[in-house]
Amino acid sequence: MLLRDSSCTAAALFRDFKEKGLYAALQAEGSAVLAMSGRCKVEIKGVDAWNGLDVRLCESLCHSHRERIWAVPGVQGLTDPASGVHMAAVCLHTRERFKAFTIFFRRSQPFSAAELSGAKGFMDLYCEKALLSSGLHRASEYIGLINAGNAPCAPAGSRVFIRAFGRFDVFVDNRLVDISCSKAKELLALCVDHWGGDVTMEEAIDKLWENRAYDQRSKNLYRKTVSYLRHLFASLECPQVFASARGRCHLNRELVDCDYFRYLEGEPVHFAGEYLSHYAWAEETNAWLARRQAQG
Repeated sequence: MLLRDSSCTAAALFRDFKEKGLYAALQAEGSAVLAMSGRCKVEIKGVDAWNGLDVRLCESLCHSHRERIWAVPGVQGLTDPASGVHMAAVCLHTRERFKAFTIFFRRSQPFSAAELSGAKGFMDLYCEKALLSSGLHRASEYIGLINAGNAPCAPAGSRVFIRAFGRFDVFVDNRLVDISCSKAKELLALCVDHWGGDVTMEEAIDKLWENRAYDQRSKNLYRKTVSYLRHLFASLECPQVFASARGRCHLNRELVDCDYFRYLEGEPVHFAGEYLSHYAWAEETNAWLARRQAQG
């Protein structure tokens, strides 16, 4: 282990990764904590490596891939062709010209969408709890998501992975999609909740703009939100994932991989009691899922 962090933050992270089971779930052979100032300056706070993975190699990879790491918006899988080492880069904190990352390393195979999603959820929770000076009470949920997500294979040809259990996120080609419009992200979540069925304009307005009247202004808000999603998926070269027609929209369930869809289809996906946790309208489905799980 290499530590260059006088506050011992890196050492505490490495200890929690081991004790909470994140290392085991990711089948990681090492990790690094780094701070970056712009694309060029990398300050490595600490490196933890074992199973023959060289600490100096991990350091070197952080430096040689610094521009790719800096460009990661949330979480992304990276591979170094020369060494054959695979990396999961998770952004912990960002502000103007400064970012902090945790990098996980392994040599066996690239990190899957489920692993990237679980690692991001775990680290988001870690940062949130650290700010609240509390413990990692829900960390096991994300470990379960990683383990459960690795069991079945994604649908053939699917590039899109949607995480509905816990924090709602969308990944394309194992990379977190930055959905800057919060209402667009919520509308997409509502489409997930409908399991690929149509979401009408009236229902979307009622759920997303609950304090607005169903009038021309609210209809225009809905249309702009739909347009945002259509352009987003077109820019990601998967335009057929989200579709709309006059007064309704839907998610093409056959083109995405989603933990919620798998669970409904009877696959062994871990549900830890949280579903689309940022949206109040999802509480009814969450309660139904909890009853279903309790009934076995």
